[in-house]
Amino acid sequence: MGEEMTAKLNLNVLFWVALACVFLFMYCGPEMPIVCQILAETGNANAQYNLGLWYYGDYWAYKDKEQAVKWWRKAAERGHAGAQCGLGWCYEKGEGVATDAAEAVKWYGKAAEQGLAEAKNALKGLSEKSDGVKTNTVEAVNKK
Repeated sequence: MGEEMTAKLNLNVLFWVALACVFLFMYCGPEMPIVCQILAETGNANAQYNLGLWYYGDYWAYKDKEQAVKWWRKAAERGHAGAQCGLGWCYEKGEGVATDAAEAVKWYGKAAEQGLAEAKNALKGLSEKSDGVKTNTVEAVNKK
């Protein structure tokens, strides 16, 4: 088997393993965070984001907003738009971190720049709450 074929096979295997992890994440018991955490610790932004979802939500006994923030921050710093938006939400609402509108705008802005509609809407909502004071990020998103 040639190197190109081996590389394609490895990518296919990786895809199916990742897909299996998603299904495990959705339907399995308390073992899932362990599987997801192993992938997250290797620097996989999708696994970090999903582990954040696991901790943020009401799944099993793992609700822990501070852990959600920890994993979303790791994924957000790697450019994951969903994690950036989740981190913005946490800063806006004070969940797992102290409320900080500037940090919320920062993370929503990064996600909005990637085209995430939820982040754009969140920025517009923050803009409306701030008595007309708009940051450069909010203005830039509103122009798009």
